[in-house]
Amino acid sequence: MINDVIQQSPNELKRRMNGLQWQIDQVRDSSANPMSACIRISKMMWDCVLDENGLLEKLEILQSGSGSQRGIDKQTADIISIKPSDKT
Repeated sequence: MINDVIQQSPNELKRRMNGLQWQIDQVRDSSANPMSACIRISKMMWDCVLDENGLLEKLEILQSGSGSQRGIDKQTADIISIKPSDKT
C-alpha cells in the first residue's frame, strides 16, 4: 500500500517519499522490537516538526507575515466548515 501511494504521488515528490520510506525501513530493521521502532520513528517525526527549519518554524514564519521576506510565498485559500452529519 505504501508503494502504491508513492507511485500515485506527483513525480517531484516520489524521490523524497522513497527516501523517507527507506529511512523508516532502516529504523524498523535496526530496532530491537516494534515498540523501539515506533519510538524512534516518532522521534523522527517530532524532529521534523520542532528542529530548525522544521514545520513549526515554517508555520510561525507564515503566521508572522514575514514569509515574503524569506522567500516564502503567501498563498490564500477559502476555508470551508465540514460538519459531521447527524446520521449515526
